[in-house]
Amino acid sequence: MAMTEIDFIFQTAGQLAMLGWVMLLLLPRKWPFVLSITGWVIPALISIPYSALILVAFLGADGGFGSFADVKSLFQDDRLLLAGWLHYLAFDLVIGTLVARQADEMKISRILQAPLLIMCFMLGPFGFLIFALMKLFYHIFPAPKEVLAA
Repeated sequence: MAMTEIDFIFQTAGQLAMLGWVMLLLLPRKWPFVLSITGWVIPALISIPYSALILVAFLGADGGFGSFADVKSLFQDDRLLLAGWLHYLAFDLVIGTLVARQADEMKISRILQAPLLIMCFMLGPFGFLIFALMKLFYHIFPAPKEVLAA
């Protein structure tokens, strides 16, 4: 079975995003290039086919953003469905990088960060919400540094 352009873009972008998440989870963030690659380079690379798909398919597409039915109609076009997926891949990685950077600044151990980052990867807004609540709790009840860095 031949791979279509849509399949190729889907697979390549997914692999790029996975590379970003693996870097974020496993590489030392004291290396300045790690957060630059996960927060800027990979999302920008994913944004290239996203932008092309939007430019080619969006203007003539049925549907829109005015109602749920309009959004459903919009995503009947495979090119726009793929663009929506690329949007998720790029922005979830940007948010994951933001969470990692702020968690590092708060001196939260990488062991505690890992589940947060996995939630951001798998369930973007839910992972972000958990981190936001954790950050709020941290500011209200600051833990001793040795507890967070354990």
